[in-house]
Amino acid sequence: MRDVYWRYHAADATEIPAMPERELKFHIPATSRDSLLQAVAALSPTEHRLLARYYDTPERELAKARVALRLRNEDGQWVQTVKAPGADTLSRQEFNHPRPADSLDISALKGTPQYKTLSQLKDRLRPTYETEVARLAVRIQHQDGIIELAYDRGVLRSGGTELEIHELELELVSGGIPALFRLAEQWQQQYGLILELRSKAERGDTLAALLQNGDPPDLSALIRIRKAGNIRHDSSHDLNSAFQVCIGDCLQQIIRNTAGLAGIDSELATQAQRISLVHQLRVGVRRLRSCWKLFKPWIPADASPEAAELRRYFSLFGEGRDYDIVCHDITPRLIAAGMPPLAMPPTELDDPQRARNLAASAGLQTILLRLLEQSLTAPETDTRRPQEARKAKTGESAAATMVRRLNKWLNQVVQAGERFDILTPEERHDLRKKVKRLRYSFEFSQALLETLHPEEARTLLLGIQRALGELNDLYTAEAFYERLADQAQPPPAAWFAIGWIRAMQSTQIQRVGELFGALAKARPLKP
Repeated sequence: MRDVYWRYHAADATEIPAMPERELKFHIPATSRDSLLQAVAALSPTEHRLLARYYDTPERELAKARVALRLRNEDGQWVQTVKAPGADTLSRQEFNHPRPADSLDISALKGTPQYKTLSQLKDRLRPTYETEVARLAVRIQHQDGIIELAYDRGVLRSGGTELEIHELELELVSGGIPALFRLAEQWQQQYGLILELRSKAERGDTLAALLQNGDPPDLSALIRIRKAGNIRHDSSHDLNSAFQVCIGDCLQQIIRNTAGLAGIDSELATQAQRISLVHQLRVGVRRLRSCWKLFKPWIPADASPEAAELRRYFSLFGEGRDYDIVCHDITPRLIAAGMPPLAMPPTELDDPQRARNLAASAGLQTILLRLLEQSLTAPETDTRRPQEARKAKTGESAAATMVRRLNKWLNQVVQAGERFDILTPEERHDLRKKVKRLRYSFEFSQALLETLHPEEARTLLLGIQRALGELNDLYTAEAFYERLADQAQPPPAAWFAIGWIRAMQSTQIQRVGELFGALAKARPLKP
């Protein structure tokens, strides 16, 4: 982990790296705020008043580049700060410069990576949002480390609209990173904290962007659905580096959607947003498991207790997801096709609070915290494992290693797909999982395989995955309506639904078979 905190000294135009800054941040639910405040106060903390003003252009050019520029009054002293992404999820580059007053001085940042961009934009920089925070901070000795714990209470405001800030931050001052995560886990479990990857700047930019057109903001738009990112690593990366990049993006997708679902800025979430958050959370878990599977011969990482528990939560969210598919996707299509009126039976799966409680649960949040810690620790490549690992040639590139594994899986999928019309529903579901794994693995390997042009196979796999997903939704809906048909007095709508669904299944099976035929003709990858 290469998280670097820079203090810039304008007098001698040098950059002096201080101790690496590693920080975890949590949202504090309303039910825990009083008790957590009492716990922090009992540690005799120092209180600070922080008033920060953030700057950007009207086109939000800094935010789009993931750069934040602020002026902050820290207990009477103005400090100018620019922040930019670091090497991984918790990393950041930060450059600070004391100011005599609340005015920007871009020239003070000369020598920083962001200076050229900021100097070009300085005439168009405007205040866009601000934060006002009361911070209680205290340093704690824990295991072999010293951690600074800070409780931030305040507001984030833009254009007269305010968001509350209730955050607990833990920064590693010295010692090993396990000390940071062990202390964080203690506080997380005791006070039901929600792991939060967004910075105050990211929340503030989202709010400011909503206010640009001058209309009253729809605060539900604060909820951002995190989809799979574009995996980037250069062709010189070894397997360890490629693995960490892929795992990092998967966890970003899982943690950010879980946080949104758990209630951070989501009190006004629409039904559609809730459904999308659950869906993308589960996609993130599928991608994570696919990543583990792809790298398993060299970097075994899927046998941990956290991996098993994550699968359990995946299934629990899946129960609600299946109900949403039946009620909000298949049933409206049935009604449009002429299905008689039907009152859906009551069930706890229809309660939006169920998904929120699952996302905010201490069990799931602990799993995510532990997985995040594991992702920040470079694994050792296991070259003693059999099969693919043993076949690896000395000095073989990561691309060549991946090509062999992807071609093996592609061949397995094609062979099963050629028999798709005679597979059982259970076998089709298993094949669907293999197609997803292969498609996600293509995406994880994309940057390593750029010269091999695997677009044809990847595009076909995406089409097959979508078609199989539609077929799986039809099977789920069939099982739902079959349960209604088995009642002592089944509603007429149930038989109508079963007939329509089975007809749609036949059409979809034919479509899937055609797509597998096209995949069989696709060229295998060559190292």
